[in-house]
Amino acid sequence: LTMAILMQVLDASQMASMDANGPAALHWLVDAQNIAFADRNKYMGDPDFVDVPIAGLNNGTYARLRRDELMRPSQGVPVPVAYGYPEGAARRRAEDSAAPDTSKKSGTTHFSIADVHGNVVSWTTTIEENLGAAVVVPGRGFLLNNELTDFDAIPLFPDGSASPNRVQGGKMARRTAVGADAATEGGKRPRSSMSPTLVLRNVNGTKVPFMALGSPGGSKIIGTVTNVLVKRIIHGLSLVDATDAPRVIARNLPELLVEEPLASDLRFRAAMSAMGMEPPGEWGERPMGYVQSVELTPDGDVIAVADTVRLDSAGAMAY
Repeated sequence: LTMAILMQVLDASQMASMDANGPAALHWLVDAQNIAFADRNKYMGDPDFVDVPIAGLNNGTYARLRRDELMRPSQGVPVPVAYGYPEGAARRRAEDSAAPDTSKKSGTTHFSIADVHGNVVSWTTTIEENLGAAVVVPGRGFLLNNELTDFDAIPLFPDGSASPNRVQGGKMARRTAVGADAATEGGKRPRSSMSPTLVLRNVNGTKVPFMALGSPGGSKIIGTVTNVLVKRIIHGLSLVDATDAPRVIARNLPELLVEEPLASDLRFRAAMSAMGMEPPGEWGERPMGYVQSVELTPDGDVIAVADTVRLDSAGAMAY
């Protein structure tokens, strides 16, 4: 849902002619990430426990209103960005919507698969930290995760309203489940940043698979996948070039994450600084995410790309 907000906030027609790795395009990309994270942090939690205004958030008109209200060509949106009021949301304002999750996690993996029939799978799985909870299920041989750390440690916003991602005890009906599972109950699930993504294209009125992609990376996953999507779909780079390109990630925090070689480009830094986007501290963030992706061409070929720039042991294969 956060990626859907983000992609709709971006003005593809305006960005298409920009340099994919230039300050103008990356300025828009940073702003859109911050705006999307503001709403994510305010409204998103386990929909079995909290009422998430999904239709209001995933709405092109709302996205355009947020863009027109906040984004300016020559100035970055100041952070933290305040959340908006999508249809279906209660009108009560907190002081800010800064993201609480800044941890660096390494227990997540992703793979993308396409078969000869045109079926695609985008699969992200996690046990959170390395070795998860460090508990192996007896007789089964797999580790339990420690995903509970993805709950918000502080249950209330500054105005006293409750975080949708706070810890809550008890069980609730699985109203988001389908079939017989809808009659079951379960405990609250923490909000996740995992973003296994499928992209469809229109062929004679029928939507068919075009891309499958995703990445590990904790709260950086959303920005990581979006960087590749924007460069491939809006700027028209090849999937290889879109994957290899340096990434800029924002999470509605003062911290702006910039990969090399952009981080050392003095002209880029100066241009971003002029727009109020010079972050505190040093740039040169370690590689962010390992995007693994497949693309199905109109000719029926499959392009598989591994993120070897950031993980030299990554691989893509066909058989």
